[in-house]
Amino acid sequence: MNETPSRREFAQALAVLATAAVVPAAAQEAVQPDTKAYAAAVETVVRYRFGKQLSEEQIKKVQAGFIGRRFSSDALKSMALANGEDPVEAFRADL
Repeated sequence: MNETPSRREFAQALAVLATAAVVPAAAQEAVQPDTKAYAAAVETVVRYRFGKQLSEEQIKKVQAGFIGRRFSSDALKSMALANGEDPVEAFRADL
């Protein structure tokens, strides 16, 4: 997939990503797209928006960053916190 995705592919990728973001917390496990579909959608959106400016290696790094953040967010969501508790998190800037 070296060329820029079509508008239809871009719209389908946005639909997959929107499904992952908007699903209510109670029904999230049943409807959330799998990691492979999510990775393909992220790659399509990045290629459509920034394909001319990024190399293949840079696109793969962006995709890996999104996947890593998704796994981190899933891990944070699985933690049960009582009212007033906050997860301990070390801040690291992505450079």
